[in-house]
Amino acid sequence: MGRKIMLAIDGSEFSNKSYEWTKQIILPEDELVLTHVRADLAAELVSVMNESTGTLIAQIEQETEQASKVLVGKFEGQCKADGINYSSLMLKGDAKQQIVRAVREADCALLVIGSRGLGAMGRLFLGSVSDYCLHHCHSPVLIV
Repeated sequence: MGRKIMLAIDGSEFSNKSYEWTKQIILPEDELVLTHVRADLAAELVSVMNESTGTLIAQIEQETEQASKVLVGKFEGQCKADGINYSSLMLKGDAKQQIVRAVREADCALLVIGSRGLGAMGRLFLGSVSDYCLHHCHSPVLIV
């Protein structure tokens, strides 16, 4: 039985680079857990929701769910083409918390995540998913 390696994907250039790096270390017996987290718009906008915004949010939620499926499908196709054993997780909510929880629940040996290139000022004001995961995951984290 091989390792489970989680790859957090978001469609950015950094996700693509993370995938390319992961291809170099994954073994045939390993499982790559492709993980994408989309925002929970309804939860984030609950304070401003009314009947008309609720309908709009539902439509946006449907569109973002479809975009998530397309993104995950792209990486699944790459895994198939590269002969990599994989599974997929599509989650909803705060990316930082969802990724840390998913790593723990899947008992992954490693999390590979892109840096997103925010730099020091971006991390200071916005926070960083990769920085949060680095400090909160029970498994090693590789930031590409």
